[in-house]
Amino acid sequence: MMLGSFAYAGEGLALSYDGDAEEQTFQIGLEKLYPNPLNQGDNLHLEYGMLVEGELSLQLLDAVGNLLKQEPLFLKAGNQHIELVTTDLAQGIYFLKVSDSENSAVRKFIVR
Repeated sequence: MMLGSFAYAGEGLALSYDGDAEEQTFQIGLEKLYPNPLNQGDNLHLEYGMLVEGELSLQLLDAVGNLLKQEPLFLKAGNQHIELVTTDLAQGIYFLKVSDSENSAVRKFIVR
């Protein structure tokens, strides 16, 4: 497996990813978001499949749809594992929106 680089994605939101262009088993889109519910202070993990390299946008929304954070990324083709540092989130319901140039997916997660 090819190890991707580490990127700091803004205040209170950091991520790292692993990409493997040889194994394209996922469809384009957000495949897994875990753990859910998330204990306060734990990191959130997501798996996202990309058939070609490109830009990706991560948006963190609160329960009423207010944009809390947004980060652009450039990822290589293949399956991506992204770890989000979410230690600054209070208990509650949140949504993570992942978008590329043609697709988007939204998943709900809970911080307890």
